[in-house]
Amino acid sequence: MTQALARRKLLPITCLSWVVGCWSTAAHAAGPLGSEGSEIRTSEYTVDLYQGPVTASSRVIGLGGAYVGIAEGVDGMSQNPASPAVRTPWSVDSFDYDLALGFTFPSSIRGNDFYNTGEGPTELDAGSDGLLFLTPAAVFQDGAWGYGVSISLANFNLSRRDESADSQRNLVAQFVELDLVSAYGFMGNQLSLGVGLRNVGLIVARENPDDTSEDLFTTSGFAPMVGALWRPDDQPFRVGAAFKFRVATDVDAASQVTENADGDLVLGPGGTDPNSIWLPRNMQQPWEASVGLALQFGPRPLNPRWIDPGHAIAELDRAVEYRKRERKRRLAREQQGKKPAERAALRAQRDAREAIDELELERQSRALRQTLVRRARQMERSYVLISTELQVVGQSPDSVGVESFIQRTVARAGEKVTISPRVGVESEVVPGWLKLRAGSYGEPSRYRAGSPRLHGTFGFDLKTFPWTVFGLFDEGTEWRVGGALDAAARYFGWSATVGVWH
Repeated sequence: MTQALARRKLLPITCLSWVVGCWSTAAHAAGPLGSEGSEIRTSEYTVDLYQGPVTASSRVIGLGGAYVGIAEGVDGMSQNPASPAVRTPWSVDSFDYDLALGFTFPSSIRGNDFYNTGEGPTELDAGSDGLLFLTPAAVFQDGAWGYGVSISLANFNLSRRDESADSQRNLVAQFVELDLVSAYGFMGNQLSLGVGLRNVGLIVARENPDDTSEDLFTTSGFAPMVGALWRPDDQPFRVGAAFKFRVATDVDAASQVTENADGDLVLGPGGTDPNSIWLPRNMQQPWEASVGLALQFGPRPLNPRWIDPGHAIAELDRAVEYRKRERKRRLAREQQGKKPAERAALRAQRDAREAIDELELERQSRALRQTLVRRARQMERSYVLISTELQVVGQSPDSVGVESFIQRTVARAGEKVTISPRVGVESEVVPGWLKLRAGSYGEPSRYRAGSPRLHGTFGFDLKTFPWTVFGLFDEGTEWRVGGALDAAARYFGWSATVGVWH
């Protein structure tokens, strides 16, 4: 699976730039997009990339997607751009990081109406890789600054109406979203603000029998996003908000699938050929606005005051540097008129005092870190966290859905603004061992034939055993296994996770 993804070269992190191959012949335009249920035989349309079901981390799914008001850890990267700067009680180093990998297997998608089209079960082929959604993410923190990267990958085989047409075999549509975020924590990490870019793209590639692949068509685009989280020290609530601007893609300039004489972008001979594919002018990721409130009950604090060890050590370091400069000046005075042996003795005394200072600085650094670790581990465990969120998603004019594009049949999507209310509850029901979550969210339909549906979610984290992973983690680091379920009418999804227990 990973080798196949690597072959397709989906992930240049610095820029979403693809070098594409060329294959395009004459086609016949059919004018505007046809009626519902007709074949797509024009390029005058876009693809609405909105995805209704929550396919994030197990914690986010378990909380019914209500995470913009919590916005902590790598789980919050795709929910709130402010999350990379948010510090947790177990973040005891000035430089810290967090990693995550989310995934959903095709077995949890097939047989469901995943895109809530209202037209029956989703008919998508995830290909031989057996992987439909993959969402790796990473967050790096340095003092008040936080940086994050999140990638969402979806891979589908393009349907063929004539399985004997070798020229159209093994065509794959690869959807990519890359989020790059930078955030800063103000007022001792009580207010976090984040800005970033989200870049979305589509690659149409052909897999060859010799296990190589040939990129045929690329379209990509980007837009900004912003987020904020207010978490006042020692208070039991948080308020978060995020706004992601609309992304409209353009055909990559390097793409050699160019317009034909009738102005369409077609893979295949076009005309009445049943295996020809009319590619879209662009895709649209609609704008999204979210606001959320998190409220925690019980003895465990939601917003403990964060102590930046970098600031504390910097003050000690400045004191050491000041004493070093003073000793240098005093040594220069005392060495005047002294014999070489006496000057050497004075230098040795200075070096000894400076070595003692460095040892003391190192000792105090270790002591501070141990104090912060002990503080985090000794916090009360019992709590009940309630999180709410309201997500509003904009229109995508002249669009069809992802499933419509894959199947090459007109099913208009994104014609109106949609709203998704969300709520989740989390509690550590067995202190120090087991966390449970439950949630619910309303999923709107972006399609004419679809209707809103209500999801119920459940999740858990279970502590397992301590392990330093061959010395990479601190002594006493404990691990957890977890998972989440998401059920609704015509839908069932699940996820699993392994991580550090906090």
